[in-house]
Amino acid sequence: MSLMLVQLVQQRRKLLLHLKCLFWCLNQMQPRYNVNLVQYSLEHGAIHPEIENSNLGDNLRYLLDHLDSEDRMRIGGAMRHLAESIGSVDIGDKHFEMGHYIQSLNDFGPITEGTYGVISSITPQLHGLFYLEGGHLIETSFAPSDIRVIFGTYIV
Repeated sequence: MSLMLVQLVQQRRKLLLHLKCLFWCLNQMQPRYNVNLVQYSLEHGAIHPEIENSNLGDNLRYLLDHLDSEDRMRIGGAMRHLAESIGSVDIGDKHFEMGHYIQSLNDFGPITEGTYGVISSITPQLHGLFYLEGGHLIETSFAPSDIRVIFGTYIV
């Protein structure tokens, strides 16, 4: 594997880890970590002072440092479902949890087979924030049969 390809894979892995943490934390700690402060930070490209010295602030700092304004707005757009989202759901024989890594099994909408992402909400419709080839994000809904959930903390 070339050095450039290794760096791209590492960048994708780190970005998805921070997205995973962001959506998991926001779902688990909504009263403690105000979603509006995260939205503010994404829109302004700077961490709001009330969350600056927190784990969430550190997480956001990475995202702000590595994403352009369009991708930050896509994260903010994906967050619009958080208020109505539940933390997990079982559909058929599959289990889905907020923040879990996912990988597309086939093409659907703008997502191509093999694309990685994270579950960004369960409303009960499933939504994911996917990392597209070329380094940009897109939020979209998906059917349970369109993806596989990756349990654990590692993606390729």
